[in-house]
Amino acid sequence: SQHQNGIKWENRKISDAWDHFEQLADETTGEPKVICKHCSKLLTHPNVKRSGTSTLSRHLKADSCCKDQMTQDLPQKPTNEVFNQSLWEELLLNLITATGVSFSMVESESFKELIQCLRPDGPELDIPSAEMLRRLIDVKIQERQQSILAQLPEGKRLSIALDCWTSPHSQKFMAITGYFIDNDWNYHEVSLGFEPLIDWYTGDPLSETKLSEIAIQILTEHGIADRVLSITTNNASNDNALMAGVQDAMLSQGLRDASIFRVPYIVDVIELSLNELLGELKAVPENEAVEREWSDERTQSLLLRCSTRKHRITDTLDKVRGLAIFVNSCGHCMEEFIALQPNGRKLLPIQDVRSRKNSTFLMLNRARNLRPIFDQYCRTHPQFELGQEEWRQVDYLLSLTKRFFEISNILSKTRDVLVPHVLSIYNVLFRHLDDAEIKLKRKAVPWKKRMLRALGAARNKLEKYYVAADTESYGTLYGIATILCPSKKLEYFDDPNWRGGGIDRKKHFRNMLQEEYTRYQQLFPEIETGKGLSPLDLLLYNDRMRTTVDFEPVFEIREYLNGGLNLGNPRVFWKESEKHYPILAQMARNTLPIPASGAGVERLLNCARHICHYRRERKGPRKIKRLMLYMFSSKFELDEGHFNMLEEYISDGEAAMIDQLRNPLPEIDDLDPISDDEEAGWQEEDAASDSQDDQETKRKLRATQHGKIGLKREGVVV
Repeated sequence: SQHQNGIKWENRKISDAWDHFEQLADETTGEPKVICKHCSKLLTHPNVKRSGTSTLSRHLKADSCCKDQMTQDLPQKPTNEVFNQSLWEELLLNLITATGVSFSMVESESFKELIQCLRPDGPELDIPSAEMLRRLIDVKIQERQQSILAQLPEGKRLSIALDCWTSPHSQKFMAITGYFIDNDWNYHEVSLGFEPLIDWYTGDPLSETKLSEIAIQILTEHGIADRVLSITTNNASNDNALMAGVQDAMLSQGLRDASIFRVPYIVDVIELSLNELLGELKAVPENEAVEREWSDERTQSLLLRCSTRKHRITDTLDKVRGLAIFVNSCGHCMEEFIALQPNGRKLLPIQDVRSRKNSTFLMLNRARNLRPIFDQYCRTHPQFELGQEEWRQVDYLLSLTKRFFEISNILSKTRDVLVPHVLSIYNVLFRHLDDAEIKLKRKAVPWKKRMLRALGAARNKLEKYYVAADTESYGTLYGIATILCPSKKLEYFDDPNWRGGGIDRKKHFRNMLQEEYTRYQQLFPEIETGKGLSPLDLLLYNDRMRTTVDFEPVFEIREYLNGGLNLGNPRVFWKESEKHYPILAQMARNTLPIPASGAGVERLLNCARHICHYRRERKGPRKIKRLMLYMFSSKFELDEGHFNMLEEYISDGEAAMIDQLRNPLPEIDDLDPISDDEEAGWQEEDAASDSQDDQETKRKLRATQHGKIGLKREGVVV
């Protein structure tokens, strides 16, 4: 064909990327293609556009390629490695941790017969006992943790995050994670502990005092108790006593240099604000797990409620949720729904779950993208049918919640320093709420006015934590981290609106930076300030030091702040500028990894939810601890192989939700939800029934406006 004539199929392939692809031609058009050996994805042949193999290399590194997801960060066996007892034991551990089977499996006769069958002519393998494997996994865990901690630079510090978590089987654990930047300015996460919160002798929950002792004990065992810069928790009330106990324990051991930051994780603040929005709309799901059963009684109840109340947001959500439960309740319903989809798509509706973040957005997003299928399916199942007004409610809800989802989803996938961006994240959310509020204030339809009230509730929750930065220690942390971000520096606070509440925050954070700089000079007197300066600058600098009374060596700060903005990665900037700004670089190395976002802990606990899935066999707390520390010592995420094995336990709806979280979010076609010409047609009785809600809306909005003090949101003082 014409396509094939331009391709020299037999040319020698030099790039290693070709080892992962096969050449072929489209059977219909003859167009040259390549197919990935790992994920079977078809790509245009590089020679068609003379683009080289860069496209192939990018594909191999992409999350969508199974090769990257299944093999990255897993132990690799060298081609010349000889099979031996040590390798055999490690393979056994990988098998047990990946599948979740009992350690005692290796002692069963069936397992021994299987191994003998695989090596009929080879020497008999020494199968370790279950107890030996338990001891071995503890050794491997310690080796992995120490291997990561060995990269912590000498004399430098790390930050710790503590978070308490309850499994679907009501087992309580405390996750302890560490974060630091090494000598090459690489960012590291390490799982230090995943401790069961139970008294092994009595079975009772541990007291807060005992929890703090466990935390200190783990830090001491790793040899880092005196190298902790900060300990961060979320803002949950049950963590306050724990943090107080940790602080007292550290002070009692003479570790007085550690700062205890009770920082509200930004991912938790986003969730709290979103829940306030959904709560005002009575849209928060009540179910803790995906439901898989439907009954005729539920159908009749849905029909009855929808016939007596019109255009209620709760009714719309009940229909979307009901359809998701109904379709996923049996194979016949799923087949019927899938058969309506073109091009072989096999997407299923999703039910939201109280325990999974952003699940209501994911449910509505899937419904909106499958709207033609929903409408067609409901011709035979009219109890779930959504009218035009109800689909507009879906559009509005998506518009209001999408920004929350986008930010939290990006944070959960980010494996780099985030604390310099916390203030910017707040500002993005406030701008989103401001824009939506301006549009909704012009609306008269009752359900739209309820959404306006919901925006006010979300704003109030967000402001609670944002304004608290004026008085809490984490406010100083946010400010200094923002200044140490080369793309922000002090210019971030240039806007005069930052002076709300009678405080010049640019001056305030500049002084905080100076105080911290002076403290670091005292901590690291061996560092030569001005080491990267030119000979003339250094001569003038030293002369001023000798001749000026009470001279403060702020040359670094002034030089850095006057150096203009740099839009690159902060770690790359400080790696290149460490010699020129040695004290500031030390501050950046310690401050930037502080886990103020909570993203690392969130990823780790998501892994724990899958390991302890409520449909899987209940595991003992010691085994859960071993699995978590062995599988996620440095990479807080499940690989593709583990997700595939989970499909045996999770429902189709849960699998669909996980896929939406892991894959790029599909665009919502032509979504323009908040417009100015949709007020016709709403019913007077709806307005009358909601008059009390309208009065409450006005009251809360007045309270919100009256309370605007303190920090500034890029143009709007709050």
